[in-house]
Amino acid sequence: MIKLWQLTLLAASIACSGCATKHAGDQPKQIATHKLLETKLGTSRAEVEAHLKVKGEHEFSARIGTNEQFCVSILFQEPPASFYFLFNNDKLQAIVRPPPFEREKTPWERTKAVNPEERLAAVLGQPHLSREDISAILLERSQLQSGKKGSLAMLPALLIISPFLAANAGNYIANRSEYRKLREKYDPFKINPGMERTEVIRLWGDPARSLPFGTDQQIHIFGAPNPPNVPARSLPALSGVIFENEKVIRVFSHHFFREDWKQNPTPSVRPELLQAVALAIDGHYIPTVEPVALKELHRGQLKQVVIYDSFMLNHPRYVDRIHEVASCKVERTYLSHTGKAKRSEVITLSMEEFWKPLALLAACYEKFGVVPTTGRISVTSLELLLKQEPVRVRKNNREK
Repeated sequence: MIKLWQLTLLAASIACSGCATKHAGDQPKQIATHKLLETKLGTSRAEVEAHLKVKGEHEFSARIGTNEQFCVSILFQEPPASFYFLFNNDKLQAIVRPPPFEREKTPWERTKAVNPEERLAAVLGQPHLSREDISAILLERSQLQSGKKGSLAMLPALLIISPFLAANAGNYIANRSEYRKLREKYDPFKINPGMERTEVIRLWGDPARSLPFGTDQQIHIFGAPNPPNVPARSLPALSGVIFENEKVIRVFSHHFFREDWKQNPTPSVRPELLQAVALAIDGHYIPTVEPVALKELHRGQLKQVVIYDSFMLNHPRYVDRIHEVASCKVERTYLSHTGKAKRSEVITLSMEEFWKPLALLAACYEKFGVVPTTGRISVTSLELLLKQEPVRVRKNNREK
């Protein structure tokens, strides 16, 4: 039989953990259904949040033509349902459902890396949900939720871990405070399409990472990961800001932020050089526009570059040709054990997988001043090449 002192301890533990869910970034929120149904189109974000009495989470901001579009997500607790609120020039344009994430057919059935531009287009292409549509969604979610309510089965476990929670309460509170400061500093709503790059850096400091994004764009990653012991559901203070001609055209966060944007390419090279090398291979390099001038000979050599699998250098399983820089797509040709092409397909790689060989190639070009003509370019061969002396590499390239 559970005693009164145990119930008191349990209640105190639950109350303590519940306090943490009241801060920004800790959705879901308890919002009355009728409030959602009464939300009017044409109202501003501030008016919508005041009406629902909740702060929405930033998803994306984008300059499309002469209009500024941005998307806010709100996750409801009872019944559990999520909606995107689309604003056009700060006027509510539509309420839509978040598009489902694609799943990879692997033994772990993991979610595919999101393509933010494709997801943005999918969101903007959805019609506004009517009151009837929203009511039907909430009813469906309510029916799914019924029967999944918790029971007292977790009570013994909660009683066991409650002393541990109490012992770590000080660290938890300190980390929560740091988390709130990060969220406040790197609030994506501070960055608007059209802002100058210098103004963004003045607000947020230098980016944690910079990469090419398309033929004439760059993406800067700003923010910091969550402090230790912060609940996994808490949204990280990370945003991807895309610049074109030194001005912001996109801000991606939350469901539009790719996990592999957090990773650093190896080695570190100038983003301008990395972009020039990628576009030369892609065939979209424009000498009069690009900030890095590549020699005509080198542009021709880079255009012929293909990237081989590094798993088996003597018998590579596939070879990749860049198909589209902006979306990290390659045309992958699978090879037989004799090296003959079996089949080809266009696939989307992770940011790390796509940019690592290009970063190594750019580093070789910067170090040696020539395009390595080693035949089969791969991550392994480029890493070995970077360990050689510049004089030897230049001599080998002249001989070939």
